[in-house]
Amino acid sequence: MTRIESRPEWEGTQGKNRGLTSVLCFRVRAQPSSLTVKAGETVEFVNNKAFPHNVVFDEDAVPDGVNADAISHEDYLNGPGEKVSNKFDKAGTYEFYCEPHQGAGMQGKIIVQ
Repeated sequence: MTRIESRPEWEGTQGKNRGLTSVLCFRVRAQPSSLTVKAGETVEFVNNKAFPHNVVFDEDAVPDGVNADAISHEDYLNGPGEKVSNKFDKAGTYEFYCEPHQGAGMQGKIIVQ
């Protein structure tokens, strides 16, 4: 796996194995601000440190025909190592945020090619 960024509040790694991309969440900002993956890849969101976090997709910022509620994970990840994942089959941009920390800038986007 190749590390995109190791210091920021959202830490991302993009994997070459098994079509997995990981996004590790902690603190209160989103960096990198976006991840680019191929259609069919899975993105795993992992609570790396602090809590609580969740992953909510903006209904106005997902591709047409995608149900933002169906891919959101509104239940909180409260402990280190807790995770949720999504497989992204439809190309487009998916914007997401952490509900408790959205006002502090914990948001990002996944670009599916």
